[in-house]
Amino acid sequence: MKRKLTVSAVICALLLAFVALGCTTIKTQRELSSFPIKTPDYSEPVIEEWVEHNGLRVLYIRDDELPLVYGTLYVKGGTYWQNADQLGLYGALGDQMRDGGAGDYTPDKLDLVLDGLAAGVSSSFGSEYGTVRFSCFDKDIEKVFSIFADVVLRPRFDPNRLSSWKKKKVDSIKRRVENPQLVAMASLMQILYDGTPYGYVSTSEDIKKISRLDLLRLHRRIVRPKDSVLVISGNISKDKVKELLRKNFGRWKGKNHLSPLPPVVEEPKPAIYFIERPLVQATVVMGELGVPRLTADDVAIDVFNDVFGTSSFGAPELFKVVRERLGLAYTVYGSIQPAVKKGVNIIFFQTKSKSVFQGIKASLGVLKMLQGNVLPKERIEMSKNFIGNSFVFKFASKYDVISRKARMIMLNYPPDYDKIYLEKLKEISNKDIRDVARNRWDIERLVIVVVGNKEAYNTLEKERKYGREVWLKE
Repeated sequence: MKRKLTVSAVICALLLAFVALGCTTIKTQRELSSFPIKTPDYSEPVIEEWVEHNGLRVLYIRDDELPLVYGTLYVKGGTYWQNADQLGLYGALGDQMRDGGAGDYTPDKLDLVLDGLAAGVSSSFGSEYGTVRFSCFDKDIEKVFSIFADVVLRPRFDPNRLSSWKKKKVDSIKRRVENPQLVAMASLMQILYDGTPYGYVSTSEDIKKISRLDLLRLHRRIVRPKDSVLVISGNISKDKVKELLRKNFGRWKGKNHLSPLPPVVEEPKPAIYFIERPLVQATVVMGELGVPRLTADDVAIDVFNDVFGTSSFGAPELFKVVRERLGLAYTVYGSIQPAVKKGVNIIFFQTKSKSVFQGIKASLGVLKMLQGNVLPKERIEMSKNFIGNSFVFKFASKYDVISRKARMIMLNYPPDYDKIYLEKLKEISNKDIRDVARNRWDIERLVIVVVGNKEAYNTLEKERKYGREVWLKE
């Protein structure tokens, strides 16, 4: 059941409550003074790159350490391009390109052949691009690459497999209400990105109306070589790669037809949205529209996130205050999440029903603390060191290297982004982190979504000061 909640204009009442917290200073942890401050050097292995006659971009690295070959095709397109009357279609396409059989292979036969070869072929689509992957022993590359090409070019979209997928998807949608975190996050995205594909949430009716013809049309429209990237690594020569491409993709042609992504122009009104569920604990997510990718302070944002609410190495400030010091939350995190147009700033926590308002007050108090104080240099250096040393794990293998490069191409990152990143990281100061907190967060713009029981609702209702009726959007 959805409940209405009257709130102040909107968070003014909260602001008064956490002024005291905002004045708190952050202590330097004793162990920080001896923590080694060092970011690793990064050198990218040599990637061979060329463009096929049809516009397909190929990235290749020879790796003969094991008798294996890996490959992934990256195709531009995803849920950000979906229409409101075709929700779920990209998800169906990504699943059914492989699972629905391909070429001369029925779904069952394809499963058996790949199992017999100890090989794998998979497909999926996300928000901005899709992938088709394969892996196999080098001795089986001819057979597996041919199957891979069938999945890319000639998916069957078997009606029975599609029907099975739709039933499973509808069941999962019906179970969404059982997951308060999913309910809260989906509701926030709908509110922040109202009327745009960045906030669409598919329903059971959306899934039920997806047809095989819909998938064939979408596949024909977007799975094209121009603007796609194929990465291959393993115990295979460059000449062999080119031979396989001529044999299996030589007749593939065309460019996908994607319209420009819509802007995010509407600024949601700050408010508290309450969704009543019979739950022992409450789930709270607070958010506002944020920044696009590749802002001038993007590396400082990464460091801020580690300090504020995402670090897995040393407790972030949100965790230390809300969880450890005050004992208000079971789970708490927060971050700035840049995106293609406008990203989102998020603070999330789960707490006892009676502690909802206290949790909101404490979480925003931590943010105000970071906006008003310059943290000790040692604290920032610890996060920088963690980020820098973690950076190398993005390149654990040669296949990881070319896969990351392909993803960066799909997301329009500059070619030298990784090379420059560590140098920019070294220059980040404690004042930069304060500037991120001040410039990238506006507490008075926050939308707050609460999923909880009547006690949680009453806790918030008790704290209201001025009236404005706010309803959760369908």
